Amino acid sequence: MSKIFSLDEIKRIFKRGQPKSTLPGLCSISFSTEGLALAYVLPSVKGPVLQHCQFVACAITEQLSVLTSLVAEHNLQGVACSWLLQPADYKILSVAALPVEPSEMAAALSWNIKDLIDFPVADAAIDYFAAPAATTIGNKPNNLNVVVTHRNQLQKIAEVVQASGLILTTIDIPELALRNCAMLFDKEEKGLTLIWTNGSDNLLVIVRQGCLYHSRNIIQPNLTLLAAEITATLNESQEKLLERFILDVQRSMDYYQSQLHQPALTKMLITLKQPQLLEYLTANLVGKVEELDLRSVLTTQLELNEELQTHCLAVIGGALREI
Repeated sequence: MSKIFSLDEIKRIFKRGQPKSTLPGLCSISFSTEGLALAYVLPSVKGPVLQHCQFVACAITEQLSVLTSLVAEHNLQGVACSWLLQPADYKILSVAALPVEPSEMAAALSWNIKDLIDFPVADAAIDYFAAPAATTIGNKPNNLNVVVTHRNQLQKIAEVVQASGLILTTIDIPELALRNCAMLFDKEEKGLTLIWTNGSDNLLVIVRQGCLYHSRNIIQPNLTLLAAEITATLNESQEKLLERFILDVQRSMDYYQSQLHQPALTKMLITLKQPQLLEYLTANLVGKVEELDLRSVLTTQLELNEELQTHCLAVIGGALREI
């Protein structure tokens, strides 16, 4: 699994280091303007087990106290934790691989991306993961996906996590977390498209053979709201909104095939279960569009309803990163 903002980077941000966790499993958390999402996954011989999963609607000012309460309630003190950034908190930039040693990569990338961000590069925290080898032609080196965020923002939230009793080991991004979820549904490694509907954001990832090939955040329509408004059939206004969405999805699938030279995808999962909506998408896209339901691939005693999965899909994927 690719790591974003590894422990070494976090230790440079902290004024002091943290003890290592000796407890099993991984906790993943995410802070948003709507609230706090948390998932805790344990390893087992039969595969990962989702032990805890919760979303708490709360104000930003309440998130430390809410997180501390959840850690105490579920006995998570000292558990390793992956903090999942929000899409608005970072940028992913695609740059050509640089002919430098790994130890020199961060400095080299800082120089390369300084004109591509709107704040001083000295204030940036930078990490990267390689594009899949199959996306390159001939002897051309792989591109790098460079993740850039504000260093002071990392420090503020990292201190919140540290104060809760969790051991922060990784800072991750939703694209890679959703990759982990997609892998549960792609045992044959033929590749699939996964779309996480989260308010007005629709985060699309294309995953094949465990690699993230492409990601795109499709702003609008709010598919969750749209699905709730659909009755027996779609009206003209709803179809127009979906036509825009389908066009953006198709562009991503065309890019995956034509630019990345990959075989056509025939499977798409989306975090919605509205029958008419799924039928309409299936009729207008290549392959069948199905509801994403983690209960079919993940062991858990929890009641994972549609709403909870929508709120917590990314943190569940974040907690699967090392399982």
